[in-house]
Amino acid sequence: MVANTPYYGRLRVLIWACAIFGFFSIPAILHAELLNYFGSAMSGWHNTVAVSGGVGSSLVNATVEYAVYSPGVFDQVFGGGDPSHGTQYVYCYQVFDASTSKKAVSKYNVGLGTGIIGARAMGIGELSDPYVPSKPGTASNTSVLVYANPLYTSATWTLSSPNIPIGGKSDILFFASPAAPNLEPSTVYGGASVASGSVASPIPEPSTLLSLMIAAGFYIFVRRIWSAS
Repeated sequence: MVANTPYYGRLRVLIWACAIFGFFSIPAILHAELLNYFGSAMSGWHNTVAVSGGVGSSLVNATVEYAVYSPGVFDQVFGGGDPSHGTQYVYCYQVFDASTSKKAVSKYNVGLGTGIIGARAMGIGELSDPYVPSKPGTASNTSVLVYANPLYTSATWTLSSPNIPIGGKSDILFFASPAAPNLEPSTVYGGASVASGSVASPIPEPSTLLSLMIAAGFYIFVRRIWSAS
């Protein structure tokens, strides 16, 4: 008889609502775990971009996570490796080939089309993911700042031997520049398949927006049910 009182009815609703909220939040929480090393990045200049290109057996689905670090911060986060020795911004990227992709990733390119970054880009490299060492990333075969006098036009990492496998990830890829961040084109290659998107965009990461929307809907739902009871 006690279990049928209005109080226990409301309690059951609350428990179910929490379970639903937790279920839909899992993808965002798991994804955010991959962004551990973005905690010290410049505010508004870290994000996740999903890109897709090709069809059928040529489909490449990938995610690019990126962050920009103020001068001197990169070495504090990663323990060294800043090609500018702490004097410039460091632009970082990590490419994930989705499990739904049909092609392994063979190259990643970031355009430097504004001329401001391009004219003054300095140093390019990569490092192993220090936060998930049990799942090492794929190292590039070559990393180069492509130069077309008088500007650098792109930063390119070739991952051809081996490719980033389906479901795998790259090392953390980076280059340094004294120029502050802006929006730049980015391209993921899966053989002849191409998937493009913009990086270093000052917008909240999708997982954060999703969590906020779920939380708001959860709050409204519980209030209405509680009031009706």
